[in-house]
Amino acid sequence: MFDQRMLITMMAAGGMLLASQQASATIVSTGTDLDLLSVGGLDETVHFEGASGYIYEAVADSDANQFAAIGVQDGAGFAGFSRSMDSLAFGALSTGSTIRMSAWFMSNPNDPITNVGGEDGMRFELLNTILGNGLPGSPDLIFATPLSPVTTAPISTTGWTQKSLTLELDAVTHDLANLQEIRPVVVQSGGPGATGELFVDNLYVEVFTDLATANATALPGSAPGGFDVPVPVDLSGDINGDGFVGIDDLGIILGSWNVSAPPPVPGPLLSDFSSFNLSGTYVDWDAGTLTSGATDYRVEATNTGGGFFTFPSNLDASGATELEINVDINAANVAEEFNVVLIDADGTERVIRFTHAGVGDDQTLTVLLDDFLQDNAVGTVPGLDTSALESFHIQGTFDDADVLDITF
Repeated sequence: MFDQRMLITMMAAGGMLLASQQASATIVSTGTDLDLLSVGGLDETVHFEGASGYIYEAVADSDANQFAAIGVQDGAGFAGFSRSMDSLAFGALSTGSTIRMSAWFMSNPNDPITNVGGEDGMRFELLNTILGNGLPGSPDLIFATPLSPVTTAPISTTGWTQKSLTLELDAVTHDLANLQEIRPVVVQSGGPGATGELFVDNLYVEVFTDLATANATALPGSAPGGFDVPVPVDLSGDINGDGFVGIDDLGIILGSWNVSAPPPVPGPLLSDFSSFNLSGTYVDWDAGTLTSGATDYRVEATNTGGGFFTFPSNLDASGATELEINVDINAANVAEEFNVVLIDADGTERVIRFTHAGVGDDQTLTVLLDDFLQDNAVGTVPGLDTSALESFHIQGTFDDADVLDITF
């Protein structure tokens, strides 16, 4: 169902606890606010995303609480994270041993979950190979539980709700003799009409000697700290935005009756890259080879880095709905992804990702402006103001040191 080959390094934090196999199931902490996305080696966390699914780090302004935001758009996406843990960390497992995962969930009040035809939830994957392939049909996968959904009942948009999943192990069914890895997974997968963001925080994993002990033991931890996600007041029918639905709104509606909306007006950021130079570069692109040609601009660098271009005056791209770019993906390129970041006059930074462009010349890549990866910063007015674009960045995806060689 999901493809774990697409990795991003946006991070989320939560706690992870391992319970000892004593009858009392005393919880032994292995870390406070353990970084859920510490990548590398055993016990790594992998983020995965596909189609119009996305996952990123969010931080509350009110108390610096860090949490994961998993979203889908247009009903086509999936995204989530999985935590890889050595089964030996749990001690000797036998028939009756019970593992339990729990986490805190909340629906984004500004983009609430509407999982029509979609699914979300938690599951366990048991593997016979450390850091193996957990996809269905893989020889590494011993067993995977069905998804335990977290939003079958409306999930709160104003507070955290704790959900859990418990699995009682059986030596035969779960092949405990060859079990090498226990992988808890949190995922949101879209279907027709599915949209919205799911917030996740404070993941816990525990092991108990038996199911009865697990059922008798309260879920660990307390709710994450609060955060100040603004909830806009929505007055349906307030056409003129004066905070009151009245005769003036009716006049606007009647004045526009049977009038078609004008077609979108294209607003090119640049008509071409002729004799182009970035206004500045950062990270490894400082040491990259950047070549300004008569009709193009070439970047040869490791993909960790980027550069920015500031318009002489704010660009009005009102009505634009797509971002289109023409590139040559040169033979030396091995970086599968790169970003374009659009920044408006009030500071909103919208990150749009282009993925899986294979080697070849004269490729036209197009992405809808509302199919973005994330907004790194939210300006005084939420959302990207296409009528006042101040600058843009092109950048690698900060994944690793793969060579990026693209001619724009």
